[in-house]
Amino acid sequence: MLHVRAQNAAIIVRKDEQRMLFEIFEVSPSNEAVYGTAGKLIRTFPGAAVEIPINIANDRVFLNELSSFVCQMDVDQLDSSAKTFKADSTVVEARDTVDPKYISQLLVGILRGIGKQAEGVRYIKKRTAEEVLWKDALKPWRRSPLWLIIRVALQTTLDEREYKFFLIYLMSKLLRRSLEYDLESDLIFAMRAKLSQRFWKASTAYLAPPESLAQEVTRVVEDVEVVLQRRWRILQERQACAPPWRPMELDFEADQAISLKNSSDYLKNVQEKSFQSESTEYQPPSRPRLGCISDFSRFLNDDYLNGYAPNRDNQRTVLFDIEQSVERNLDRWLSDNLSRGTTGEVLAAVMEQYHGLANKAYHGNPEDMSIMVLTVMHIWVCIDKFAVHHLPLLSKYSPEIPPGFLDGLLLRRRADLDRALNIERHLRERNAHIRTPSILGEGPNANSFSVVYFNDNAGLKHVKHQIEERAERERQEKRNELGRLNARYSELVRQLLSTTHDQYWDTIWEKSRCCKGCPRCRLQGEISSMTISVNEWPLPSDNIAAQSVIFELQPPVEFSIWRDITYKVIHDVVPSTKCPSFGSQHMLLPAYRALHNWYHWRDSDTRPRLTLASTKKSFTQAHYSRQPIPATESSICVNNELSFALYDETNSSWAGAILSPSSRAAYYFQFPDGSPYRNLHCYLPATEHSANDVIANQVDCPQTLSLHEFYAFGTVRSGGHLQWLNMLRELASSHLSFHHEEVHALLMQAAWEVGPAAEDTRSWQYHSILKDENFATALIEQLGICIQAVAENWREVVFVKTIVLLSSRILSCAQPQNTSLRSDIYSLLRNIRKP
Repeated sequence: MLHVRAQNAAIIVRKDEQRMLFEIFEVSPSNEAVYGTAGKLIRTFPGAAVEIPINIANDRVFLNELSSFVCQMDVDQLDSSAKTFKADSTVVEARDTVDPKYISQLLVGILRGIGKQAEGVRYIKKRTAEEVLWKDALKPWRRSPLWLIIRVALQTTLDEREYKFFLIYLMSKLLRRSLEYDLESDLIFAMRAKLSQRFWKASTAYLAPPESLAQEVTRVVEDVEVVLQRRWRILQERQACAPPWRPMELDFEADQAISLKNSSDYLKNVQEKSFQSESTEYQPPSRPRLGCISDFSRFLNDDYLNGYAPNRDNQRTVLFDIEQSVERNLDRWLSDNLSRGTTGEVLAAVMEQYHGLANKAYHGNPEDMSIMVLTVMHIWVCIDKFAVHHLPLLSKYSPEIPPGFLDGLLLRRRADLDRALNIERHLRERNAHIRTPSILGEGPNANSFSVVYFNDNAGLKHVKHQIEERAERERQEKRNELGRLNARYSELVRQLLSTTHDQYWDTIWEKSRCCKGCPRCRLQGEISSMTISVNEWPLPSDNIAAQSVIFELQPPVEFSIWRDITYKVIHDVVPSTKCPSFGSQHMLLPAYRALHNWYHWRDSDTRPRLTLASTKKSFTQAHYSRQPIPATESSICVNNELSFALYDETNSSWAGAILSPSSRAAYYFQFPDGSPYRNLHCYLPATEHSANDVIANQVDCPQTLSLHEFYAFGTVRSGGHLQWLNMLRELASSHLSFHHEEVHALLMQAAWEVGPAAEDTRSWQYHSILKDENFATALIEQLGICIQAVAENWREVVFVKTIVLLSSRILSCAQPQNTSLRSDIYSLLRNIRKP
């Protein structure tokens, strides 16, 4: 019985007076066979059988050649090893089994040439419970191949009854030995159960077992029971003993002393503290005011705002100052500093510090969040203008922020509305006639910004040449190392074939063992430990992908700032939905050692938020990083497997493209829990529903509301261009309960949400009707009627807020030359302020 380990094969040799029989089979099945089978594998043994005449089998020359061949096959790693393809390179898959073709085909063919197909061979079928278990390890766990070979040899030699009873005898001996070595109780119990089950099955399937075997099994089972019962009794006695009661030994004074090692300072302060009340004069906290900023370069100091907003008390004042400074001074500052190289860093610092403070202070308030988005977009427009000025190529690519991005903002000031129109105008100009691919979208192609920029930049081409030149030198060194190791392997194998084991007889285990310095074992260990690290080409084999990687190593600083801030706007500032992800990342470009020397930010504490990451492992990360010797050049000098995509290091997620980024329906008012209008909230943020949709959904009308009010509430925002007409209609009717905050929120959403801009970007479509003097006058008159109706009712304070809200909104849209309308609005507002 021979186990040819390197070839995953077994040879069972049998000899009689006429012939020598060779039975050969594969020991461990392939991973594919194990994974692809539900339940146990049904395998037939042996796989091939050949017999040769006895005169040839006794020939010394034949025996020497056969033994030399088998010994060589036991250690040689040949091309029968499992292969896998990674980055178009073929490498050895150490986790899969070896194809036994050099034994099952080559040796069988040689033997068949001097013999013939064996006759009268006993074939058996076994249902083997194969396992391939692996996690964070080089090689998987499998069932013992040697144990399978022993069982096959026994089962093909003995008859079925003898084989079953022999296994029972073997298990009983193992169980007896486990008692001698005092194994754990749970293991002994499981072994006894397994032995009892096998003995019972054999007794029912065959004739009665031999008396001696039955007695042996009975004795060992009884001995196990005695041991288990004794252990259980000891455990019970140990648990039954109560702790001794010795009251005279108790020390009450010591037990009352509490050691508070870390509280001495606190207790000392408490004892020394004076509790006399002293009157102190109240001094309100005074914080320096940020004021109107004209030099935004101050924001390059990361702690610039900490001195003005150390806590929440002063945050809104600081935010107001920044918003006013951006509105009044940022455009002028940009025009004065457009050509300076640090302008992009300053604008990015303003964006980061402002958004970090505003996002926390304004959270949960749709109106304040809208001001934040407007201010952020104002800063982004300045960054975009700066980037396009320094990189004209960028103007041919999408700005990633589409027109209509601000449609969902809630704005009421005339200045804010005009500023939003300017931003919308810039977005439409930048998105006009764009035909190039998205910068944040799919992978690189010939028209990608990175590839086009690379082809026009001599510096990046020089970097690529340096990387390839160094990679070629390292590859040649690896070829030389491989040649030396292969030569050393051949020499060790030659020595191994002429070396024997240095053994002694182990009287305890009654078997031969190798001495500690056995020369053959030492050679075998050295041969099996010979490995070589692979040499991975540092750049992708695809030229376009390689150019994109080089660009990301040293991109223009202006581009990195623009891309990071743009991604921040559409990912962090406004809720968005990203394209499907690629799964987990395995390698960041800045961490890839082969290219680290050329990374622009390698010595910097900060680096861009967006970089490249690979969806696949590098050879240096995988278990293919070291290959056994002997090896071929193609398995050691491999291609680059990394497949890069844009990655967000801050959130540890794939950047990808944003699906239609917009503030539409992102900022709207919420209804409190338990509100009778809870089911009607869907009609607050949207204008796409029709009156028929509201009628069809009358089943959702709560019992506390009438159907008339349900219909009136649902149709106020039914159609963006009809909102103001619907509000005038409901003000003149009595269907809506204007004293409810939910109705106030509905009208506030309709009045403040800017909606889409007109084609000429001079006005907002939803609110253009307010420029109609006749409509505006009619609405003001109706509001005057409403205020007269509720003037004496203090419960209608919410309705009064609504009237002030609508009046102010009309005033913000009134033309300066329309003095009559403006006078009527001022008169109405003064009327409301009267006590």
